[in-house]
Amino acid sequence: AELAPAEAPRVAVLLFRKHVITKQPYVWELISQMEAEGLLPVPIFINGVEAHTIVRDVLTSVKEEAGTRETSYRPQDAASVDAIVNTIGFPLVGGPAGSME
Repeated sequence: AELAPAEAPRVAVLLFRKHVITKQPYVWELISQMEAEGLLPVPIFINGVEAHTIVRDVLTSVKEEAGTRETSYRPQDAASVDAIVNTIGFPLVGGPAGSME
């Protein structure tokens, strides 16, 4: 399969690391379908419920880069994406696991 061009929409895909290691079929099916649709998947491997911290600390968007955030935010070190697909089943905000603190 041909890779999407660098200017293709980038989509972060939050995946359980264990599902990747154990070769769960949905991982490869999802990424293959995204590529077939002209998207550039950015797989992110997560061990547990820390997805909200990954989104907060290592992902950004054009809109966020133009705005103001806390001084610890470093967009030059973050991956810029256009969308996020959350396959892990934990919320990215809210609830006990979603505390942004």
